[in-house]
Amino acid sequence: MLALTCHIELFSQSHYRASIDAAEHLSPLFNEVFLFHWKEESQHAIIDELEWECEDAKLTSELQRDLAVDHLIALVGGVEGILQAKPRPMQRIF
Repeated sequence: MLALTCHIELFSQSHYRASIDAAEHLSPLFNEVFLFHWKEESQHAIIDELEWECEDAKLTSELQRDLAVDHLIALVGGVEGILQAKPRPMQRIF
């Protein structure tokens, strides 16, 4: 989970740099809000990476590491499945 979370946070930072930071037509307030979010995600990514390194140090065999990688691949596959799922039309509640 730490690996997946860390990668999602790194992705959001990359997305900000590529799409929001470089956009000159956005309002200064909008840019400032997302810059603050980018800084917060940066802190999260650093903490997650440190925790990830500690967890990795606890693995005592290649088999454990391979199993951890298999779990990460399964988690990424699950996220991909969610992202690719077709949205359901909203139902009227009344």
